[in-house]
Amino acid sequence: MGDGLVLGGAVTGLLLAFDRIEADQPVVAALFAAVGVALGAWWARLRSARPVIGLLRRGAIGFPMLALLVTGTFVGLSYFLLPFYVADVLDRGAATTGLAMVFFIGAVAVCSPVSGRLADRLPGNLLGAGGLLLVVAGLLSMLTLGPDAGLLDIGLRLAVTGVGQSLFGTPVNASIMAAAPPDMLGTSGGVGNTARTLGFTVGPAIAALAHGLGGGGATGFRTGVVVLVVLQVTGILALLAAGRGRRAAGAEDVR
Repeated sequence: MGDGLVLGGAVTGLLLAFDRIEADQPVVAALFAAVGVALGAWWARLRSARPVIGLLRRGAIGFPMLALLVTGTFVGLSYFLLPFYVADVLDRGAATTGLAMVFFIGAVAVCSPVSGRLADRLPGNLLGAGGLLLVVAGLLSMLTLGPDAGLLDIGLRLAVTGVGQSLFGTPVNASIMAAAPPDMLGTSGGVGNTARTLGFTVGPAIAALAHGLGGGGATGFRTGVVVLVVLQVTGILALLAAGRGRRAAGAEDVR
């Protein structure tokens, strides 16, 4: 209970900081950010946080957790950037966004079983990094959308990101569970879900901030997309670092 309140307060502080930055109130934003960081530091000193901190210090777990966190921000595209682009630039209704998301959901549904089978045969971190490359490709293709873009233009780009997301999630979660100590499997799963949920939570706020700083409209949309691309690339680098750390640990065990 106490952990939830402290972490919840930290996340709330950071979200309010994003909101105040967008409202052009930097001093208030800095205060909220300081509160969020202070609460996060307080949580890290709690006795109940020690098992989680110990897990995250393992490269084979900490780096994939970081990837889950930063790549979860992808939802900023569908929850904020795309609806505003459709409404402000394309001058269309919410139905266009909803129908376009069907392409994304359909791609995830079709490719998820394939992702599971591949995760049983290939290194999870490398497969997840490959999935994120497709997400990056789909996001970058959003930059080519014009003012006359139609449902199919948006939907096909979302389908590419959906395939990438399906190839990312299952292998990365499997690699985390494989690297976790047997007595910490439940904790590992819970921390992974928390990291992904935090990404989902701050993703729209980050996208909104980038959209506002970009001046809104098509320029704001592209600014937000570029920021999300940078975060996905960070996830790729984290997964590659996790794979390198695991190989180094294996070589050390052999010696």
